[in-house]
Amino acid sequence: MSLRDQLLKAGLVNKKQVKRTEAAKRQQKHREHKGKQDATEAKKEREEELAAIQKEKIEKREQDLLLNREIEARRKAHEDQFRCRQLVRSQSLNEQRAELAYFFRRGERKIGRVYVTPMQQELLARGRAALVEDPDEAEVFLIVGEKAAKTLAELCPEWIVCQHPELSHEVELGDD
Repeated sequence: MSLRDQLLKAGLVNKKQVKRTEAAKRQQKHREHKGKQDATEAKKEREEELAAIQKEKIEKREQDLLLNREIEARRKAHEDQFRCRQLVRSQSLNEQRAELAYFFRRGERKIGRVYVTPMQQELLARGRAALVEDPDEAEVFLIVGEKAAKTLAELCPEWIVCQHPELSHEVELGDD
């Protein structure tokens, strides 16, 4: 005989109270079972939220890396432009007293002209100097030495307008 039956027999409780207690026990079990389901669902939701946050962090980090690379590339290009400008200004071999016109090809159809001395003409013809367009003035050309031309070719190759292949000293240049 169960405790419930004994309490009913002794008259300590009536049938209505027993039914109410059994209903309360069923509801409690149901709540506990539902609570476990709710807890597992809540845990799954938290895990999904954490995964989404982690994914957002990773995407943000990748975007930041790309942005930093772009900024670094722009900064380096700006530094290269500045270095090239300084190099051209400091290494320019142009002389005011130059009288020989030196013609050169710019692109496919354009011909450029710069006035040079006989020594500069020799350097240009032998590839020991190069012509660079003035970064501040269009259609003005500056002569730079071989070393400066190599540096320019590395940093800003688009600045070099004309540089002939290097010739040895033994090769005679014709006046053709």
